[in-house]
Amino acid sequence: MEPLLVLDVYEHAYFIDYGTNRAAYIEAFMQNIDWEPVRARYRYF
Repeated sequence: MEPLLVLDVYEHAYFIDYGTNRAAYIEAFMQNIDWEPVRARYRYF
């Protein structure tokens, strides 16, 4: 089993830049994903 996409949502990952605004951190993460490698992993498995 291989992950297609990984997002660290533990507080240490976003607190310095986003404070307690986890939703903004997730939104920024999703906006910056290069989906082609994710698609390639999905197609491979």
